[in-house]
Amino acid sequence: MKEEKRLKVLGISASPRIGQNTETLIEKVLEGSASLGAETELYTISGKNIGFCTGCSKCRETKKCVIDDDMQELYNKILETDGIVIGSPVYYYDVTAQCKMIIDRTIAIAPINGNKVGGIVAVAGSLGLSEVVKNLNMYFSVQGITSAGWVAVYSPVEGKPKAQKSAFELGVKIVKMINAQKMERTGAYNKHSSFAYGTHTL
Repeated sequence: MKEEKRLKVLGISASPRIGQNTETLIEKVLEGSASLGAETELYTISGKNIGFCTGCSKCRETKKCVIDDDMQELYNKILETDGIVIGSPVYYYDVTAQCKMIIDRTIAIAPINGNKVGGIVAVAGSLGLSEVVKNLNMYFSVQGITSAGWVAVYSPVEGKPKAQKSAFELGVKIVKMINAQKMERTGAYNKHSSFAYGTHTL
């Protein structure tokens, strides 16, 4: 009998710092996913060589990014996973520059789609949580990824059991939604084209 493939949930920490609040909360989300049997992985951009999109548009022809850096590894992980958790601390009232680079560079594999489910982690010292959630939700929508929700926390994460419980529950919800989508046969979760019609489109 063929062994059933385990679901995969990938956590991407877009913080330039290792082992800090954002990463801690993503790990808690992944714990929730793992509790339902999912295979999980934490990918942190800290120390990685990921450059910004140059706008060369070559990926429109080849469906591949011409920049040879660590983003090539991340492309494969994103395409192979069933669930994606993206976490970013607030830098100047929005996502980090590293997070924005990932968003921009994944135009090369757009639409990601594939009935994937996404979750968001946002951590702030003061203002900016809503901007991170808004922008990552928009990113999921454009990429055809169904959002399972978000966890937004003011640092430090340690000593906030409700926040960690919410993160764990988000991880559980992601796996449940992945399973539900895999059983769905009507095409309700298929991506539609999202453009601002009347500008550069017909």
